[in-house]
Amino acid sequence: MTQTVPLVGLLILPSRNDAAWRSAIGAVAREAGWLFTKPSEATLNARQKPTILLVNDVHAVAFDAVDAWAVIGSTPDQALVRSLQRKSTGLAEARRLTATRFAAAAAVVEQGGVRLDSEAETLMIPGLGPVSITPATGPVTAGAEPLAFYATTPPAAGARADWPTSVFSFTLGQAPVGGTPEIDLTGRGRILVHGPYFDLPKGWWRITVRFAVEPEDVAYLRFDWGAGQDVTSYHTELDRSGDYQLVLDHLWTKTGPSELRIWAERGHFLGRMTLYDCAVERLPDAEDL
Repeated sequence: MTQTVPLVGLLILPSRNDAAWRSAIGAVAREAGWLFTKPSEATLNARQKPTILLVNDVHAVAFDAVDAWAVIGSTPDQALVRSLQRKSTGLAEARRLTATRFAAAAAVVEQGGVRLDSEAETLMIPGLGPVSITPATGPVTAGAEPLAFYATTPPAAGARADWPTSVFSFTLGQAPVGGTPEIDLTGRGRILVHGPYFDLPKGWWRITVRFAVEPEDVAYLRFDWGAGQDVTSYHTELDRSGDYQLVLDHLWTKTGPSELRIWAERGHFLGRMTLYDCAVERLPDAEDL
């Protein structure tokens, strides 16, 4: 009987300990006669030696193509700090990249991958065994509050985050950016607000939108919540000035970028709208109700 050579997928989220874990796991793997490498078609097909695949993009390897998966987790703040250190990108892009990595990790764990803690001194790597480091310590803050629902991976029911206006993009006339949360409705129908494009894992997600309207006559607004064209929409006609709150629930059937779109559905001669903020919450799945 032929014994299958083990193939382990490893996803390491950015953290203050990620480099230490890569180095330590690589050293233990090589000492044990394992390969420690990035995915390639040759590696997936050969299976000549026990192998740990260091995966950055989980879409590059089918989940069932390997024998076991592990995720070395992190916190949104740590991941955001590392993203800002490694790339010359702004905070908005770093947040989107962080959300993408955490959504990928959530998908791996939901399919049975082992969740490990980057802050631990020793981790049990599937198939390979114990690996140890001396973890870094001390507080880390980076402005990751809009990704607070990733404090656990995957996010549990009830996990939430507040989204300030700074995470959204506001159109200016027909330009996709350049506007502010204080929106002049005057003009033809158009998108007023869009973003923030943070990846969310599959499941039910709720957004609570808080805003104000000062219509000259009637403000014709549409709200979309979802990913791409897969959205839940709400149409409203508001003829009174005041503060409003709208709650929209949408089911993510697969990992995808989140977007709130607010439209002026018709042309307006006058009128104003102000977006205050939003709150996002992971809802229980139907079987958990």
